[in-house]
Amino acid sequence: LSMMLDLLLGRWMRSIAFDPGRFAGEFRQLTLPRWLLPLAVALVWLGGLQDAALMTDLLMVGMLLYGFVGLAVMHGVIQVRGLAVRWLLPVYLLLAFFPPQGIATLALLGAVDTFVQFRVQQGRP
Repeated sequence: LSMMLDLLLGRWMRSIAFDPGRFAGEFRQLTLPRWLLPLAVALVWLGGLQDAALMTDLLMVGMLLYGFVGLAVMHGVIQVRGLAVRWLLPVYLLLAFFPPQGIATLALLGAVDTFVQFRVQQGRP
């Protein structure tokens, strides 16, 4: 989590210094390739065959990856639909008060977005 937050923070700071406002658009378009989801599931499953602790660690990494994608999906859908930013308040409250459930929900949203592409669908009339 710390490394991924550091990467996002570093990218945000770079955009402030060299190209203000660019990070928001890039974050809202954040997605992972389709082949990564089956690979992540397979790694978690294979890790579970080795050791339960390894499976838990791999699951946390996968959930964090797709959790950030889910957060980007929420930001992207709200931006595409032209809604106010306050619509993100429940998402951040969920993350603040119930972090495990919030990350799991966002990870599920990010994983489903791999195939459904919510942000593209919201742009269509």
